[in-house]
Amino acid sequence: MKLGKKWMCRVVALVSALMMPICSSGCEISIEGLEGALSGLTGNVGSESGEENKGEKTKQEKKKEQALANLQYTLNEDGESYSVGIFKNEEEAYAVRDNFNNLTPKAVEKLDFPTTFEIPSEYNGKPVTKINDYGFCYCNFFEVIIPDTIKEIGTRAFLSATLSTATIGRSVEKIGEGCFSVIVEIYNLSALTVSTGPSSYVTGTCFIIHTTVDEPSVMKTTEEGYVVVEKNESLGLHKSTIIGYVGEETALVIPKDYDFLGIPMNFSIKSVVLPEGVDAIQAWHYPGFLGCINLESVTLPSTIRVIMREAFSACPKLDKIIFTDSKGNWEYGDPDIGYKPVPQAILSDPAKAVDFIKNTDYMYLAKRDAE
Repeated sequence: MKLGKKWMCRVVALVSALMMPICSSGCEISIEGLEGALSGLTGNVGSESGEENKGEKTKQEKKKEQALANLQYTLNEDGESYSVGIFKNEEEAYAVRDNFNNLTPKAVEKLDFPTTFEIPSEYNGKPVTKINDYGFCYCNFFEVIIPDTIKEIGTRAFLSATLSTATIGRSVEKIGEGCFSVIVEIYNLSALTVSTGPSSYVTGTCFIIHTTVDEPSVMKTTEEGYVVVEKNESLGLHKSTIIGYVGEETALVIPKDYDFLGIPMNFSIKSVVLPEGVDAIQAWHYPGFLGCINLESVTLPSTIRVIMREAFSACPKLDKIIFTDSKGNWEYGDPDIGYKPVPQAILSDPAKAVDFIKNTDYMYLAKRDAE
């Protein structure tokens, strides 16, 4: 089952926890104020599959209506067009990041979008021509369609948003720096040359960029609800790889037939068991479990060898990280300052392991070969 329809242009964007810049203005917004700024968005990400899931499709349609009703529009200086976003500016967006661990369930749910979301092309009889700077930060959807009326996509417009497919419309003339945290696949219909790198539109890994809607996507959604990047040797993918989950289960046992990069910004899952063969939980090239606000437990296989610190960022309920095999020469640190040993007693205790992994200053937690 493919994620989305064939007629939809696709951009696959993956969130990178380490790509969240620090708010330069030192802004502070209360939880109450944040809930007001986010009023109206509800729902859970799910898959669409036609008549066989008619009830789920109806649920998705309701989420779409709720999201559309609560977008914030700003009349542009020309008086003849609008800008749009969940957030109007950087200050509103960073209120989410700075308070993520303390948000009420109601506030967090308002970031949860329908699986597929098309940005409106018109509001009050006038065209929508811009996506706000930081407009859709931290929003939880997998497909976004940017219409042809949009001429500008603002700076960091989709920073740390859980995106998997969307459209860069034909009329886009400007894309702000760092618009997408990590892009895996882009369907770019604009005349712009979309590039990647620290000072470009895409601040992270880009597997492939398409320039027509006819080129096949590397994405699919399994019947179980896993979002998968299909095996592609030319892209360095030697095995189909799970990058998200849009099903209804809350306790996941990841299938062993796949590699695994993470399930970021999923607001429903409570526990995850990773299969043997998975060797890393990353944060730079993929955001791991970033923003899984209801995640309580993760079981790691004996094959795990690397955990990056931000892999479990903004997981306030996480209280167990279970190492199937905690023995070995574990170290923490980074290449610039060196590494220190991790006492085996820490990683063998699920609660102590959580505290260490979430609160210790390190870049890599790594298992070295036995002496």
